Amino acid sequence: MQGGASIRTVTIGIAVDGLPAAESWYRHVLGERPEVRPVAHVLEFELTPGCWLQLIKSAAVTPGTTTFRIGVADLRAEHRRLLSAGIDAGPIETLEGILIRCALTDPSGNALSLYELV
Repeated sequence: MQGGASIRTVTIGIAVDGLPAAESWYRHVLGERPEVRPVAHVLEFELTPGCWLQLIKSAAVTPGTTTFRIGVADLRAEHRRLLSAGIDAGPIETLEGILIRCALTDPSGNALSLYELV
């Protein structure tokens, strides 16, 4: 697209009602990765270069209203890893010829899914 925004980074913000519980849960789901805490009520994880997930403890936004999808290379391996870490990952579902996926819910009720393109 010509004349559009020159996007360099992306930040996805998710409202949470308890930052300590969310920190622990997302660290188990995402694994070891760079993180920053720009202010006391915000924690950011770098998902890929230039793409950040921001957990926000905020009374102004209703937790549990966000859907976030993460593409992975090997969904079955990630699913096993999550289950072994005590994360309640839903069953693997197949969208024939498109992707496989599983659903997760964070401690604040936000819906997440992991998927692998097929």
